[in-house]
Amino acid sequence: MEKQKFFFILAAIIFLSGCYCKTCLKNSYDFEFSEEAKNRAANYIINKTGKTFFDNYIFPDYINSKQIGENFELHYILTIPEKDYIKEPIIFTTDINGNVIEKYEISGIPDCKDNPEDGTFNITENEAEDIATKAGMSKGIKDWKIDFMWSSEYAKYVWYVLCVKSEMHYEDNYKASGEEMIINPYDGKIISHRNWDIK
Repeated sequence: MEKQKFFFILAAIIFLSGCYCKTCLKNSYDFEFSEEAKNRAANYIINKTGKTFFDNYIFPDYINSKQIGENFELHYILTIPEKDYIKEPIIFTTDINGNVIEKYEISGIPDCKDNPEDGTFNITENEAEDIATKAGMSKGIKDWKIDFMWSSEYAKYVWYVLCVKSEMHYEDNYKASGEEMIINPYDGKIISHRNWDIK
């Protein structure tokens, strides 16, 4: 009985103080990958973010990383504890030695070593919504979709606000139109405000 009580208390402490995401419950890849290769891959990120940013906010995602043929799709997670809306994937492909293969898409690595503002996220979701409202974005026919996300178009993290103004479903056909706004999460400046169409 005492033993059961001990394990219950231990489990409660872990639950209250620890991280239960799948990434934290696993600490190695499911494939052979040397320490040298891991370091080389990590240094690729560090060269863009700086070591302090990497050490504080970027962690390997062992669950989603995988071997594809002779190459390796490595996943990391960008997470900032005090900003609960930030838990974003970093993905790139390497060879067996950890050398990044740049012909494949590289996503989620902010270039904040040379451009510190790209790693400074001052604008909250509510503030992004307020910016879009003040800029005259249409209300649309449903609630806006507001996401903090990586933009491959701008190679940086942004607030993305999507408004649907019209929508039609007919059998296998889908038509819709609306507006989208891309907002800089550093200073709230509007990067882009444009219409979109699906026909």
